[in-house]
Amino acid sequence: MTVLDGPKPGICIVCGRKIPKRLETMSFSHSDEAAPTSKAACQALTNKRIVAIRYWHHGRVRDASLWDGQTYTSEWFCTNNCAMDQGNASAHHGYRFLWKLRS
Repeated sequence: MTVLDGPKPGICIVCGRKIPKRLETMSFSHSDEAAPTSKAACQALTNKRIVAIRYWHHGRVRDASLWDGQTYTSEWFCTNNCAMDQGNASAHHGYRFLWKLRS
């Protein structure tokens, strides 16, 4: 059995891949004249990190994907398959968890 120092934030404990970030979207309308035209102008509107940006055909920002710098879609796993693999491996090694009392 391998003992680790602890899980690294954003890394799956089963396969080691990156866990997807939990993103928010900031959108602008096609006709919005106040819409920013660059990533720097978008960054001035938020305290979160901009990880992706899309533009309208006329050069204004359509939407920006924002990340708070610490939130991921899961604390431990990159996908449900990795979560199931971890559960199956635990069960095969004799670990059992009682989630509710049986009557």
